[in-house]
Amino acid sequence: MKHLLVLTIAVMVSVVGSFYSPFWGVFVYYGFAVLRPQYLWAWSLPVEWRWSLIAAGAAILGSFLALPRLIATIKMSWTALLTAIFGLLLLISYLLAHNPDLSTWYATETAKILVMVLLGCLLINQLWQVRLLSAMVLCCIGYIAYEVNSLYLIDGRLDIYHYGYGGLDNNGAGLMLAMGVPFAYVYGLSATRRPVRWLCWLLGIAMIHGTMMSYSRGAMVAGLVGVVWVLAFHRSRFQALVITMCLCAIVPALAGREITEEFKSAQNYAEDPSAQSRFNSWSAAWEIALDNPLFGQGIRNSQLYVFQYGADKVGRTIHNQYLQIAADSGIPAMLVYISLLVVALGNYRQTFHFCLLWLQDHPPNPDSLLEPDSLATSRAEIYQLSLMCNAATGSLLIFAVGSVFISLELFEFPWVLIVMASSLPILARQRVAEFHAAHAAAKSAAKTPKKDRSKSATLPRFPTPANPRGLAHP
Repeated sequence: MKHLLVLTIAVMVSVVGSFYSPFWGVFVYYGFAVLRPQYLWAWSLPVEWRWSLIAAGAAILGSFLALPRLIATIKMSWTALLTAIFGLLLLISYLLAHNPDLSTWYATETAKILVMVLLGCLLINQLWQVRLLSAMVLCCIGYIAYEVNSLYLIDGRLDIYHYGYGGLDNNGAGLMLAMGVPFAYVYGLSATRRPVRWLCWLLGIAMIHGTMMSYSRGAMVAGLVGVVWVLAFHRSRFQALVITMCLCAIVPALAGREITEEFKSAQNYAEDPSAQSRFNSWSAAWEIALDNPLFGQGIRNSQLYVFQYGADKVGRTIHNQYLQIAADSGIPAMLVYISLLVVALGNYRQTFHFCLLWLQDHPPNPDSLLEPDSLATSRAEIYQLSLMCNAATGSLLIFAVGSVFISLELFEFPWVLIVMASSLPILARQRVAEFHAAHAAAKSAAKTPKKDRSKSATLPRFPTPANPRGLAHP
């Protein structure tokens, strides 16, 4: 019953908050989309509602009601433009599908995802909103990792391997947990309180263990790439080296013999039937895409033809996100989708380097009496933003690499990262401009003599015999 109460409160926040700002509907929607409570707590929920759909409706309704006010603040971004083009290509692919009935469910789900992406890109106009979304990602993935590990350690259930999670198979569930590791790592670094720091790092270890329990070699390889990326760009090289050594000691102990052998089996891909079936399905998907280059066979229609093109069985999933899109919706759709990932990664890297350059140009100056505390707070905020950008880059790289081995068209976690990156460089520069304006005002106020300020405050501003013109500074 407590789970239903939590979800009801979250829905009320999305509905009521959307009338104040549609962002709250978007925020709750993505929280539900990542957590997927209808799967996580199915055993305790008396109703089978699609909670994310309720939050999406609240966000859309709030956007319509606040449209006159939002028009002045809405900014078009490359992400929003590419998302609209991607949606148009998918719509044409659906209309031209050889079997529209097979495409309808996937097309409907994809339309909901893209509408919320557009809303997120247009509504997020404050840096605190991006930070709040990143914190939500950590909390949701951390809780999923806790549930997965508690089921295994307490009940001996390996559900993530046998059943996956939230409609995802073991590969998708493992990739989802791997994508959360960079966020746990950087939030642990930026935490000012030791208990919070250790909690974040323990959640990161739980995510790593959950990824290994999925027995997904693709997720393990992708997770390794993301962790290496984050550590390679960590500012303190010595600290990164120590953390790397700790991970090298912890991961083999968590893996065990069976998981280690499963990971090593990827080296013998030439003799692995699973790997060979993937190669055959990739080849078949590319042949389908070449025969239907503009709009594909139709959303999820490629599985009707993949066996004819050399796959090992009828209805074989492509097991490659990019080739799946190319076969289903055409090569242009695949290129637009890749462009969305590239633009998001570029925005994160641009903001990351901007933050580093700003921190280098504004080092701490404890000897200055004129430096307000707000500037020190600004440095901490910019440093945390650089860490968040590094984490999001690593997480999106994990998805990009993992998508080579998995088809995940309806997986919404990467779309959250794409939305966060849509206007991040502009928001970071706006925030820095606010810092400088506040700092300049504080310096000006500190340099103004107290005698002049008190005098100007007591002088009359209306005509008197002594001041016939009513000047403030006669």
